[in-house]
Amino acid sequence: LETVTFAKGSQLTTLTKNAFAYCRSLKNINGLPSTLKTLDTRVFYNCNSLESIDLYNTAVTTIATDTFTNTTSLTSINFPKELTTISASAFTNTGAMDLVIPASVKTIGASAFAGSAIKSVTFPAESALSELGTLDTASEIFKDTPNLTTVTLSNDLITLGDNVFQNSAVTKVVVANPDREASLRTIGNYAFYECPNLTEVSVLESIEYIGDYAFYKASKLTNATLGNKIEHLGGMAFGFCTSLAEAKLPATINSLGGNPYAGIEVSKIKFDEKNKFFTAVEQSGGIAIYDKDISVLYGAYGISGKFEFGPYV
Repeated sequence: LETVTFAKGSQLTTLTKNAFAYCRSLKNINGLPSTLKTLDTRVFYNCNSLESIDLYNTAVTTIATDTFTNTTSLTSINFPKELTTISASAFTNTGAMDLVIPASVKTIGASAFAGSAIKSVTFPAESALSELGTLDTASEIFKDTPNLTTVTLSNDLITLGDNVFQNSAVTKVVVANPDREASLRTIGNYAFYECPNLTEVSVLESIEYIGDYAFYKASKLTNATLGNKIEHLGGMAFGFCTSLAEAKLPATINSLGGNPYAGIEVSKIKFDEKNKFFTAVEQSGGIAIYDKDISVLYGAYGISGKFEFGPYV
């Protein structure tokens, strides 16, 4: 089975679970009718010869779990015009393509595009999506995407969840409309964990919270300018981002995880002395970051020889 064509005037409303699963020779789906409302789970599961699909004129609002999993030859998809939900693992291990997520999409599930060969992903400036992934649980939406280089986020996105781009090849993250300020407030734990090609992130000016290990080992990242809204910097958040030009601890930060700038040269650490919650103590050629009472140590940078933990006056 290589081609499926739906007759003109078809009243089909549902493709049920596993409808074309394991049709490994299936390449083309033609004429999907406007009456189609439901794509059930695993409809095209393991259809690894499927090259393209046009869902634009259908009435589908949800792409269910595993619908296109392992469609490794899929290089083109025209999403439904009224799509609101892309479910968990819907496109895991799909082929190489440049994705434009419809502005109507409000929810994207865990591992939706994990392991795929996508090259870029764009969320329009007017996107209805306010949260890409969730916090306190591994979202992994674009995890392990070795060809993904460019990410364009909606200006209205508020939350980027845990593990969303972990171990991807992303090189830059920008907003759809550079003339309008980003609304992004939160970057979750491990969001860009071990993204060794990441060089540019232009959405940090609006950030209030950066989670643990968020940019850990993004070793080519040169600029991570934190704006005047940042309040929390998680443990190892920029750990071993060794190409950073400077590593700021602004006055607005009131919460720190352990050693957010681990492995970075002490000369790059820029502590704002106006900060009312933390203090920096110079010692043995380096800097130690404490709370104001010198009772909690958050990180030590560039210290050589003997290190003494307080008391300091």
